[in-house]
Amino acid sequence: MLNWHNDSCNDSKPAKVNYQPLLFIQFFGYNGFMNSTTTKFNLDDCLQRARQASKVLARADRNKALRKIAEVLLANRAEIIKANAIDVAAEEAKGTKAALIDRLSLNEKRIQDIAEAVLLQA
Repeated sequence: MLNWHNDSCNDSKPAKVNYQPLLFIQFFGYNGFMNSTTTKFNLDDCLQRARQASKVLARADRNKALRKIAEVLLANRAEIIKANAIDVAAEEAKGTKAALIDRLSLNEKRIQDIAEAVLLQA
């Protein structure tokens, strides 16, 4: 535990250590010196809060990206279906089994289902 003048780990200015109470604790083992101008500061707590905040921010960015993916899928479904038809025709020409071609074939419903599945991850 350190005794800092700053109220939180998020302040942009460097924290100043109040050495007098630290020396008092070191010699007398007393920690009842907290008041409105001094705050006990635990670096582990600050780091834990920073980790949690980064997860929330990362999750928000991830969710935003997933929503955008679903939006782009739906907005471009006509082009996707056209490109898929070319791929399906090429696979049929190669003699690919019908069951595999069916699984790879896209239509409006399948693209809608894919977009919904992406949104479920957000």
